[in-house]
Amino acid sequence: GIKQKLQQKVNEAHQQLCALQQAHDAMCDDLADKMHCLDIEQQCHGLTNQSANIGFHANATRIEKDIVMPDSWDSHSNYNTQRATSEMKASTALREAINNTIEQTAN
Repeated sequence: GIKQKLQQKVNEAHQQLCALQQAHDAMCDDLADKMHCLDIEQQCHGLTNQSANIGFHANATRIEKDIVMPDSWDSHSNYNTQRATSEMKASTALREAINNTIEQTAN
C-alpha cells in the first residue's frame, strides 16, 4: 500500500544519502592529498644547493614501488569526480521520484 511505497522511498533516500556522503568524503580526501602535495612542491621549489639542512643522498632519483604516478592520480581524481556527478544526478532523479510518489499517494 501507500505506507510501503513511502517507506521504500525513505529507504532509497537513505541509501542515496550514504552514497553521496561516500562520494563527498572521497572528493575531500582527494583535495586534502592535492593540498599536501602542493605544499611539498612549494617547499621543494624554494630549495637550492645552498639551502640549510640539505643532505645529498645516494639513489635520490630512484622511484619507490608504492609511489603514485601522475596518470594514476589523474585517473583516480577523474573517477571520484565522475562518481560524485553520477550520485548527484541519481539524487535529483530520486528526489523527483519521491515527489511523484508523494503526489500519487496524496490523491
